[in-house]
Amino acid sequence: MTRTRTTLAVGLAGAVLLTGVVASSAAASGTSTTYLSVAGAWRMTIDPLPNPGGDPPPFVSRIAFAHGGVVTESASKYPPGFVAGSAGIGAWKQHRDRVTFTFERFLYDANGFAAIQRVEGHATVGAKGQTQGGPATATLLAPDGQTVLASFGVQSSGTRLKP
Repeated sequence: MTRTRTTLAVGLAGAVLLTGVVASSAAASGTSTTYLSVAGAWRMTIDPLPNPGGDPPPFVSRIAFAHGGVVTESASKYPPGFVAGSAGIGAWKQHRDRVTFTFERFLYDANGFAAIQRVEGHATVGAKGQTQGGPATATLLAPDGQTVLASFGVQSSGTRLKP
């Protein structure tokens, strides 16, 4: 039994050592690419795409991607007909330099809670990790969260906020 444990321990140590050597070799040879995380706070410009009602002007937003996959967002403007809204909260994941995210916010009109805005999009983080942007779709849902009231595209671009 002791011999079996010793053999397993030596085998495990060898596997760990081999993994470290392969990783070090790849890094030394320059064959791996480092992708910078989107985690952090961002100053964003949101440009709604032209729609049948015209081309709405761009507006500003702030978005934060937290480690662990939580995203929060606050916009300076709400869709026409809404007078207020909550901050958006949702989830994100990153693969290489591409980020996929979804967040939702509650929208209010003069009578109270009126809709849910769901934003689903993709962003590409710049090579130096200081810029990001990409397309998204904003969908307005009835308070039941199921009935689609409207949907429109946006293009976002942003720069990382620094301390």
